[in-house]
Amino acid sequence: MKNIEERAKDFAGYNTPSPQDIVTSSKMNSKYDGFKAGANWMLEEAADWIIDNVVFDKFGRSINIENFRKAMEE
Repeated sequence: MKNIEERAKDFAGYNTPSPQDIVTSSKMNSKYDGFKAGANWMLEEAADWIIDNVVFDKFGRSINIENFRKAMEE
């Protein structure tokens, strides 16, 4: 599975072969930074919600927030 870093590069177009010029690089950097910021914000919001609420997995165990973060980052 891809982590946030790899998905940000895909979204920004870093893994798509194309001629690189200043405008394209600037757009790619902006998309990359925006994707990472959004993904990390969403991860933190979800983690905060889990911490503030009692959340259980399908086996009835409470969610371990550190395991959740690791799983979501991958």
